Amino acid sequence: MAIPFTCLFLVMLGFSVTLAVLPSRLGRVVLGPTQPPDATAFHVGALTGVYALAQFIAAPLWGRWSDRHGRRTALLWSLSGFGASQILCGLATGLPFLYAGRILGGVFSGAIFPIAAGSVAAALPGHRQAQGMAWLSASAALGVVAGPILGGMSARQSWSWDTPVGRIVIDGFAAPFFALTAISAVMIAIVLLLWRAESPRTNHSAARHEGAGWAAVGLRMRGLLMLVFASQVAMALFMTAFALYADARLRLGPGGIGAVFALCGLITASVQLGAIWLLARWWGEWAQVGMGFGAMGVGLAAFPLAPALSLAAVAVGIFVVGSAIVAPSLLSLSTSDSPDATGMAAGLVGSATYLGQVAGPLAASALFVWDAAAPFYAASLLTLAAAAWVVWRHRSEQHRNQEVYE
Repeated sequence: MAIPFTCLFLVMLGFSVTLAVLPSRLGRVVLGPTQPPDATAFHVGALTGVYALAQFIAAPLWGRWSDRHGRRTALLWSLSGFGASQILCGLATGLPFLYAGRILGGVFSGAIFPIAAGSVAAALPGHRQAQGMAWLSASAALGVVAGPILGGMSARQSWSWDTPVGRIVIDGFAAPFFALTAISAVMIAIVLLLWRAESPRTNHSAARHEGAGWAAVGLRMRGLLMLVFASQVAMALFMTAFALYADARLRLGPGGIGAVFALCGLITASVQLGAIWLLARWWGEWAQVGMGFGAMGVGLAAFPLAPALSLAAVAVGIFVVGSAIVAPSLLSLSTSDSPDATGMAAGLVGSATYLGQVAGPLAASALFVWDAAAPFYAASLLTLAAAAWVVWRHRSEQHRNQEVYE
């Protein structure tokens, strides 16, 4: 299972490393220094949005395609397209090519999540799936942490080579894109050498299953998908609003904000690598989801009320631990709920995730203009409502089981 984990790490690495250098590349190369700062800010947001939107559309399609034709084939196509999209972004000197590269990157990277989740679900028995999904989420969190480090290291200098057709120059702000292409090429070689192709029977078993249609799987998962969307909206609300709030109120600056996000990623990875499987064995995944949403709501509500920076840090920690519990638990429940179509189920979860990542920043920006604390309170209400729904569902299910037993 190391290959799916590494591929998801690569995609999240690509997401965070490009965000680290995208403003500088836009301002100094693509748009030029004569453009106003607002233009750079607009295009950074738009390029991030189209990337997530492309993932939202592509993820369920890739998930179903991988169920039919095999995850190895889908992964090779995905890595090849992702690497090519990074070359396009690195070579782009105008907005059309940069947008094209980001859209292609979103389309092909949208395959990684359903492929990785489907592989974990197929490889592990039901009682160990929560642990596997936690490791998968931890690999994504580590990719977010490592991205800015790679971006900073590779963007420090430019590279040039003399060739028979002329001199090739790669400026420092384009270097991270080409570094991602090189890593993608290495991963393609590893997949070709180490991942055995699935048999035709395995490839098409899900497609032949009676319940493998879009409507059947989506209807069966509707509650879980709403919870996934709510968790991602809350996470995106927090991350966007925290960056604005920390700069305006806490005076942390870019370095301090980046350090906080890196620490959040490390906490997330630590919780998911160490505690998830124990909690799943003790309380079960639905109980984990309810407790995780409750912790998220408490942390979000407490953050703007904290009278000191140390207490604000505690509130952020409570929120991060809660979100670290919720994400892998929902993913494990989704794939175990649809064993006949794990790729399609993971693709739908990916779409709900990406849709939340698009909606959250838009809501955070609008609410922050109205009141600096409003995004945190809105996200708190959303997560506490999700926790209440989980508790209601659990009690209703217990009541139904008791009636059947009697």
